[in-house]
Amino acid sequence: MINTILFDLDGTLLPMNTELFLNSYFKALSSKCAHLIEPKELSTMVLASTECMIRNIDITKTNEQIFMEDFSTRINIDLNNLLPVFDDFYKNDFKHLQSTVQPTAVIKDVIEILKEKGYTMVVATNPLFPREAILQRIQWSGLQESDFALITDYQCMHFCKPNLQYYEEILKLIDKTPGECMMVGN
Repeated sequence: MINTILFDLDGTLLPMNTELFLNSYFKALSSKCAHLIEPKELSTMVLASTECMIRNIDITKTNEQIFMEDFSTRINIDLNNLLPVFDDFYKNDFKHLQSTVQPTAVIKDVIEILKEKGYTMVVATNPLFPREAILQRIQWSGLQESDFALITDYQCMHFCKPNLQYYEEILKLIDKTPGECMMVGN
């Protein structure tokens, strides 16, 4: 019997134009890091390291570890000089990207109804971003971290979509079987 709902975030809980969001994201991140990395190169490097996360099947490393290991080979500076800039970006600048999304009230209503019915709910977004960015996007949708039993992010997960191991890891973390779960996504 289904008692758990896994939700995709982008395009499902948070309606958005992905191209607009990503273009705005890379423009803002490149601007923030321009004093350390050539802006035109940053998005290419981030996307290449993201691809490494997606291909990864090493359970001993989080997605963040895979990303940072690969990214550090692409940049010409010490990663430790860049990490505080990334952290500051997600804490202070990322929030301005909210203008690129189109939250709808019906999402909040759906989550409230499912909570009232006792469903376990998971934000099963592709864990390509740090927790801070994912929590902000959840808030943009009108929802709260406390609405969910698990929120996947690149700091806690070891696999990405479309790897089967991603879903197996979620099931293990929430102690559920596939027959108890339904995935909702675009």
